Amino acid sequence: MLLFSVPRNNSTIQPTKLMESNSKLVNQIYYSYAEDTLHQLDSLTRALANSIAYQNVIEGGLDIYTVRAILNIDVIDDPVGYYRKANPETQNSNLEFNGRMYPNPTSDFITYAYCLDSESGLLEITDVLGKLLMTFPLKADEKLITINTMKLEAGVYLYKAIGISGVKQQGKFSIIK
Repeated sequence: MLLFSVPRNNSTIQPTKLMESNSKLVNQIYYSYAEDTLHQLDSLTRALANSIAYQNVIEGGLDIYTVRAILNIDVIDDPVGYYRKANPETQNSNLEFNGRMYPNPTSDFITYAYCLDSESGLLEITDVLGKLLMTFPLKADEKLITINTMKLEAGVYLYKAIGISGVKQQGKFSIIK
């Protein structure tokens, strides 16, 4: 049984990096999953698990595979963004924000995973007519923002990641109810 393969004493993990923080969170997610007789996660725990499951294993650590198994999802790890980051010859201003919005479509929560080298920025959420609905600060030392979308109506929304020198990335996501 998987219950015995995860260290039970979470207090021994002192997170200093993303993968250590993930390890502690994955243990908590695993325990709540294993202790529920129906093996279901509440929406907040599922959103947290999703934010870990879609991380790159290089930064997120091996615990992302445990979360993927719990969620029963198969993610193709794409290290292209990391190769670009390591090779300055292939970098340009569009690669400074290496971001991704997931899961898309969503209903309750959506996560914006991003990688900033040094500058801070802003994430704006608008409706399709351009009306500003939400803004969130993006910090170079953070990698994820989880956004509660329960108060938004079903439909298509636009997002923009804005840095000091202007719009770095833009895209759209859908909310289904």
